[in-house]
Amino acid sequence: MSKACCEGCLTRKETSIYLDYNASTPIDERVLEVMIHSYREFYGNADSRTHNYGTTARQAVENAREEVASLLGVRKNEVIFTSGATESNNMVVLGIAEYGLETDRRHIITTAIEHKAVLDPLKHLETKGFEVEYVRPG
Repeated sequence: MSKACCEGCLTRKETSIYLDYNASTPIDERVLEVMIHSYREFYGNADSRTHNYGTTARQAVENAREEVASLLGVRKNEVIFTSGATESNNMVVLGIAEYGLETDRRHIITTAIEHKAVLDPLKHLETKGFEVEYVRPG
């Protein structure tokens, strides 16, 4: 069966089904429209407050943070934006280290098939005295 993999792609013969939605997913047109608008209008560095471009970008980020917080029913200071999965995984995994050391809770359970972005920081924690248990799927 021939079909287009996405709008704008060449039609090709499908011989498999794409299931790795953790790596990349089709984007909703509404999201794409907002992204394009943001890229065109808010291109300043949101952490640069010495010029209007940075101030405008910061306000756009804060507006987005408030919208996400409202949608999730959390406080806006609980919403943290990162640039991608590896940064997010590192922040979470390495972020538990101080708590684990303070409370002497140093046993972590994960799967042996986790992504490298999770396994690498866990290996680092092992060098800091954490015991990481790797469960192997049966």
